[in-house]
Amino acid sequence: MKKIIFILLCAITLLVSLINLNHKYDSKETEKINKEIIKNDNTESKEERLKENISINIPIIKNICDIDECITNSFYNNIINYFKENNYEEIIKDSFSYYKNASNLIKLTINEENIEKNENKENEGVSYYDFNRYTTLNDLKKIINNQNINVYYGEKATNIAVLNYHFFYDKNTEKCNESICLDIKDFEKQLKYLKDNNFKTLTIEEYQSWIYKEIDLPKKSVLLTIDDGAMGTSTINGNKLIPLLEKYEINATLFLITGWWDSKNYQSNYLDIQSHTHLMHDENKCSNKTRGAELLCSNKEDIINDLNKSLKEVDNNLSFCFPFYLYDDKSIEVLKELDFKIAFIGGNKKSNQNIDKYKLPRYIIYKNTSIESFKKMVN
Repeated sequence: MKKIIFILLCAITLLVSLINLNHKYDSKETEKINKEIIKNDNTESKEERLKENISINIPIIKNICDIDECITNSFYNNIINYFKENNYEEIIKDSFSYYKNASNLIKLTINEENIEKNENKENEGVSYYDFNRYTTLNDLKKIINNQNINVYYGEKATNIAVLNYHFFYDKNTEKCNESICLDIKDFEKQLKYLKDNNFKTLTIEEYQSWIYKEIDLPKKSVLLTIDDGAMGTSTINGNKLIPLLEKYEINATLFLITGWWDSKNYQSNYLDIQSHTHLMHDENKCSNKTRGAELLCSNKEDIINDLNKSLKEVDNNLSFCFPFYLYDDKSIEVLKELDFKIAFIGGNKKSNQNIDKYKLPRYIIYKNTSIESFKKMVN
């Protein structure tokens, strides 16, 4: 009997030992697994643990914005190019784009509805912005630099100033005897004023859509145009214009005489190129016309042939500019036949949506145009 009891006690002792050993094994394995989880968590990729401090939502991207909740394709490309040029690292996660540098992590969403905005602790410290068609690249820079932005909403343009430039030069090193020459320091003052006062500088496509009442534009809108393509406007004849447009991120439109100048020398994201004839920008060709403008005394077939050559170079019949601001019924008829949408003259007044689309007025900028006169033109 005693022998049986002894055997039972040994068996119980052995069983308890096995249970303790198994528990100890489970504990060590659990600890090992936990350490592995922690290790994996510590080596988790930065993309999985992103926490932005700026969140930008873009509602819709279109070629032309006909509603406020929209930005243009060109503006979106300018945003992406800005990030690239300023060495932001792009990170794609869950259909979102992040742009990261040493100071900021910017989350960029497109057409994202119902975004939570500071509704819980996880979103504390995040600044949210909804971009629209009035937002500028300068606004983005202010956002990144933690400055207040004042995007212009609400009041819409009923008339818009179109500015007309010709030649650009540096009066300290160059001579330009024409009254329509402009010193680059004066030109830069004008661009800086537009930039600092949050004017929307239009593309020719935006202006054309506005003049046809297809879209609205903010009250502080302006269109810059340059005629001819001569002194200071291209990379081979002085190169004054494009560097300043790009420095201040100002849109402009060049009406190029394509038979005189190669359009390849005027390439910039901030410069649209349109027709100013191919080889019909000569005066003293007609004895009975103002300034003897060749366009006015040429027959219809010759005008059509000339403009078709010009269109092959600029690849766009959106707009036209009359040489010397001179036109007649025949020249306007040709423009309509070739499906030009708008045409510009002089006139020194603002344009509105009810005037003749083929006689759009512009303010001519002269050598002696003061900054105060400039302000009155655009305001």
